[in-house]
Amino acid sequence: MPDISANTALGLHLDALYAYDQRERMTAVNQWDGGAVPRVHLAWNETGFVYRFRDDLPTETCVELAALLNQAPLPSNSVEPSVVNDCKLVVERLNPVVRVSSGPIYYRTDSVTEAEQETTIINKVNAHLLKHEMGDWSVDVGHRLLFIATVANGQAVAVCASSRVTAAAHEAGVETSLNFRRRGYASTAVRRWTNEVLKLGAVALYSTSWSNTASQAVAQKLEYSYAGAELSLF
Repeated sequence: MPDISANTALGLHLDALYAYDQRERMTAVNQWDGGAVPRVHLAWNETGFVYRFRDDLPTETCVELAALLNQAPLPSNSVEPSVVNDCKLVVERLNPVVRVSSGPIYYRTDSVTEAEQETTIINKVNAHLLKHEMGDWSVDVGHRLLFIATVANGQAVAVCASSRVTAAAHEAGVETSLNFRRRGYASTAVRRWTNEVLKLGAVALYSTSWSNTASQAVAQKLEYSYAGAELSLF
C-alpha cells in the first residue's frame, strides 16, 4: 500500500469513528454496540486542524467553531492549542462540557514483522479461548471484522480487534489481561492485526489516550507513524 500523509490519516481516523449525515455531521458511533457521540471532535498536527460536529449542534455554533479553527495559528503536533479552550467556551454557552477525552493518533501502511508468540483469528468456533482471561470480549465475537488474539497456555491473553471500520481504514481496539501484562502479548496481537488489515487494502489506525503510556509504547514499538492529536468535547 502506498504511504499517505499524516493529514490524510487524521481524516481517515475521523471517518472511521462515526457515522455521518449528508452535512457530514456526526450521527452515531461507528461500532456495533454504539456509544456516546461528542458534540465536537477535533484533530490536529502541524499542518492544521480537521474537525467534526454532532448533528444536533446549532448551525450558528458550527459556523463560529469552524471560523475559530480555520483562523487559528498552526498547532504543534501534540501540545493542546489555545483555540481548543476557545472552542470549549463556545460549546459551553449551550450546555456545560461534561467530559473531555484526548490522545495521540497513529497509523501504518506497510507490514510489520510478526512475533513468535502464538496468535489466532477469533471466530465463533474458537471463541472459548476468550473465556478465562478475556471474557468481556466474548460479546464482540461475530461483530468484529478482524479479531486477533495472542494465545498463551491455551487461552487468549491479549486481543486486537477492528473496533471501527470503513473500506479505507480499520481502527484498533486493544487489551491485555491484567495477569499477562508487560510481556509483549499486546504488541504481538497488534502486529498480526496490522498485517491482516493491510491485506484488505486498508490503513491500520491506532489511537489511545495521553494517560495510557503503555498503549502509546505499543504503537511506538511497532513503529507506527504519528498522525497527530485529537480531543473530544461531550
